[in-house]
Amino acid sequence: IVTSDPHAYNALKNDYQGMPEVEHITQVVAAKVKSGEMTLNSCAYPDKVFTYHDPCYLGRHNAVYDAPREALDAINGLTRVELEKSRDRSFCCGGGGLMLFYEPEEETRMGVLRVNMAKEAGANVIVTACPFCFVNVQDAIKVAGLEDEMEVMDFTKLIEAHL
Repeated sequence: IVTSDPHAYNALKNDYQGMPEVEHITQVVAAKVKSGEMTLNSCAYPDKVFTYHDPCYLGRHNAVYDAPREALDAINGLTRVELEKSRDRSFCCGGGGLMLFYEPEEETRMGVLRVNMAKEAGANVIVTACPFCFVNVQDAIKVAGLEDEMEVMDFTKLIEAHL
């Protein structure tokens, strides 16, 4: 089973017995690139600086950190910077647990904090492999007023653009 949703990945992998092997799309892409089955073209966006945001259910809950980065790094000419809070110390986008539908009382939304971390790292594209993170980061970019400076990109869309 291959899924592009870290929440589904976590549930299928950990909550159900007797399931076939479950992989996240980042793992499949990284394995195919490593084996030579998939070749990625040179970076179509050489003027952009990318960073990878670790989704909670892919990263901290299931320790899938290297596969997405290996796939991104296989795109020749792609400039990638690492966020200060990444991998097992990653910062949630603020959208998990249905928080997308909650109007926060905090002074600054978690997603906006995350977007500002990406900006401080020098990135202008945040790549994520989670549909919930994508929506929340996209909203946070608008709330932060960074629509002209920053964008969010889905991992699979980025890979597709380089096939």
